[in-house]
Amino acid sequence: MCHATVRCPDPAPAADPVPPRPRSHTRSDRAGVRPLGRPLWDRPNPKPDRTRDRARTTGLPHPHCRPAAAEPYPRQKESLLRALVYYVAATLDGFIAGPGGEFDFLPVPEDITADTLEVLPETVPTHVRAALGLPDRPNQRFDTALMGRGTYEPALREGVTSPYAHLRQIVFSRTLAGEDPAVQIIGDRPPAEVVRELKQQDGADIWLVGGGKLAAALLDEIDELIVKRSPRVACAGIPLFDGEFTPTAFVPVATKEFASGITRTTYVRER
Repeated sequence: MCHATVRCPDPAPAADPVPPRPRSHTRSDRAGVRPLGRPLWDRPNPKPDRTRDRARTTGLPHPHCRPAAAEPYPRQKESLLRALVYYVAATLDGFIAGPGGEFDFLPVPEDITADTLEVLPETVPTHVRAALGLPDRPNQRFDTALMGRGTYEPALREGVTSPYAHLRQIVFSRTLAGEDPAVQIIGDRPPAEVVRELKQQDGADIWLVGGGKLAAALLDEIDELIVKRSPRVACAGIPLFDGEFTPTAFVPVATKEFASGITRTTYVRER
């Protein structure tokens, strides 16, 4: 019997060893610190952000991104409603006037005056504008001014019945009589109800001039708070908000420091 020689096939070449998986980044090489997870190159592509794509094509802002705050901070218009802005000067301990309504202890240095004339010239009383060369300067942000009796009366004592004649003026008081047809006196309606109606009307933003009791009554309607804080302490007087204990959150969005030591901080209501 013939025995044929059977030749075994050559063994297959050994496969290259599997390269080790790259090590994930960790916060620290020390034992016991949890790694951050899969490295960036080993993660799946994120889900396309259609909203961000829309922002690129339409120019609309991404809902989670806001433009950098300019100086002064422009209100982020979340709707077409007018904003109620409490723009006021205060001491370090939060007083806007003394016990008798006096405010001459709050100085107005030249750098603050120059800034106000440039940014918000409409907040300068009408009888002072001519002396500062602003008789025809257009309003930059506000077209309506709201005042309580205590804020309006100092002007009356000086014989000024229409302190902001270049704005629509509304004074909330149950005791004052109408001294000037340019000033609307409201004493039979809640201030918040009036402000809600104003916000529905066409126009620019609304300036809450003061004082503390009116600000407290309108706390739920205030959209923005701009405080010029003077490096002084009063210890007593009329506070920024003179009302019941009502914790309310505002978010600081811009601050400007002046050489005179005054700081101007803008806050928006936390939504």
